[in-house]
Amino acid sequence: MLSENLQRKDLSEVEKAETIKELLSSQGTKFTIREAASKLGIGKSYLDSLLNLAGYPTEVKAMVKSEKITAYQARPLAQLGSKHEPPTEQLQVKVAEHIRDNHLNYDGAKEVVQRVNDLPKGVREILDVSEVKVSDVIIAITKLKT
Repeated sequence: MLSENLQRKDLSEVEKAETIKELLSSQGTKFTIREAASKLGIGKSYLDSLLNLAGYPTEVKAMVKSEKITAYQARPLAQLGSKHEPPTEQLQVKVAEHIRDNHLNYDGAKEVVQRVNDLPKGVREILDVSEVKVSDVIIAITKLKT
């Protein structure tokens, strides 16, 4: 029944993501991603992507829901930051805006995430709390390197 509901064409990726996240967090039993994917009738990597999407800031989910960016374009946001230093919501939104504004495909989005991750910590912090755009920082850093 649930897997049939997830296959409905009128459900957005964001709605699927939030439904699955809610279902998994409401279950008393802990499932591995593989077990949950099997029970839902979807692939493990797709489930993982949906769970990442459910955890993105509201502004990013709104971009996906309104089709300003696709869920596929948003996937690389999951790689932003590190395990020891997760990205702030502000940084995730800025990178998503950069993806949207520059009409980046998945590979372009992945490259931007990598470039942001490669920025020195102090520069990422400035990017995070200021009105500076991701593209401006990347351009400035590229010029400094040449």
